[in-house]
Parts: sequence; C-alpha cells; structure tokens
Amino acid sequence: MVGSKHSLSLLAVATAASLVGCYGIPSFPPYKAPRLYVWDRQTFNYRPPINTWAEYPEMAKSLREDIEQEKRKTSNQTNTEDIVVMILERAGYRCVSRKEPPSCKACQVCTNDEPGYANVEEPQIDMRRQAMGTITTMVYVGPGSDIRALTYWKRLPVQLKKSP
Repeated sequence: MVGSKHSLSLLAVATAASLVGCYGIPSFPPYKAPRLYVWDRQTFNYRPPINTWAEYPEMAKSLREDIEQEKRKTSNQTNTEDIVVMILERAGYRCVSRKEPPSCKACQVCTNDEPGYANVEEPQIDMRRQAMGTITTMVYVGPGSDIRALTYWKRLPVQLKKSP
C-alpha cells in the first residue's frame, strides 16, 4: 500500500512536470517555432495583425543571445553572420546571400514557413486547433551582428458572426 502511494505521488509529479512542459513557457528559442499571434477579445483582431509584415524583436534578441553563446564555443575566427546562418539552418531555415548592402559580402536573408493555427477564442473556430494559412518568418542577417526578424501570417480574414 505504501509503495502504491509512493508510485502515485511520483506519477502525479511526473504528470505535472510534463504538463508544464506542454502548457508552460516554451523552453525553446522563438526561431524554432512559429510566432504566437494573440487573439484580442476587445478589438476582435490578432496581435500582431495578420496578412502584414510585423517586426519580431523577441526573435532578434534571442538570436543575439544564442550568437554570444555560440561564439564562446567556437573560435573567434568565425564571423557573426556565419554563426547566425548556422543557428537558423539547424532550425530549418533556408538562407541565401542578399545583395543589400553592397559592402556586406556575408549578409544573408533566412526564411522559414510553418502552418499558422487559429486561436480557439476566434469566432467561427471550434475547440480543435485549426491550421489556417502559413506563417513566414524572415531574418535579415548582417552586416556584423545586425539582425532584423519579421513575420507574416498569410491567411483568410477573420469571419465575424453577423447579428440577426
């Protein structure tokens, strides 16, 4: 009996820990998952807005922090642009050289597409997660440690119920 109570306690702790992992604050950097678009019940819109490019400063900040960690692991010969590209390519991004600014030979633009999921509080959405459109994340890398991140959720506009 004592053993089964102990087992139940361990099971409860393990279940709670797994739920925190599932529903708590994500433990992974923002560039490893699509940006969270939040449904605003006051304005009946998403923040940031859908179908428009929006700055993503949290992702740029996270990348800068990861660059510093990666620099400590590698030799100082590796340039910042190469480190960012390595981090993003590991996360599934496609990176290509960009022509602007002309003086930056190592500057890149990296993109990633993920399905966007409607918030269950949005009208016309049932309680299941519904994939709606695509969230594109674009990261401009360089010159040097300059990083600019943007997202775009391409999807149909929100359909609000009309009053009778």
